[in-house]
Amino acid sequence: MTKISSEFVRAYGLLEQDYADCRHDISCISMEGPEKEIALNQLISKYEPIRRDGMQRLGEITTHFTELERETHQQWVQQTDHWRNIHEAPFCWRIINKPEGYPGDYRLMEMIYEQRQEGETDWGKFIHKQAVDSVACQAVRNRKDFLREQIFSMNCGGG
Repeated sequence: MTKISSEFVRAYGLLEQDYADCRHDISCISMEGPEKEIALNQLISKYEPIRRDGMQRLGEITTHFTELERETHQQWVQQTDHWRNIHEAPFCWRIINKPEGYPGDYRLMEMIYEQRQEGETDWGKFIHKQAVDSVACQAVRNRKDFLREQIFSMNCGGG
């Protein structure tokens, strides 16, 4: 049996604690409507660098893992509270429960392009919006804009 890396556990624990702090901050928001959406977006600005750094650290730790080590660590993560909590976000639920989905999954692409808060809970809305605001999703939106520019320039005699 492959052992769980103590370095991985430590890095994941820090990320999980940061998200617990964030979830607490979200529970303290008392306003409603557009003001709540603004407050959630402000928390995304605050916590996104923490998430990005934490995920980068986990990526560095796991870069040289074997397939068995990856699977073992994935199974360990799936037993954590944080793993269960992120399922409140529609985007995360979809990418977790429909893994290796077909390219161009309409609903997933719609979430990326709409880039809005979705979810049944404030936490779910926060995590969803944080995910669709991520660098990876921005890259998807950039490709759409790039393709549009390329098609436009070809149709206008530019290529």
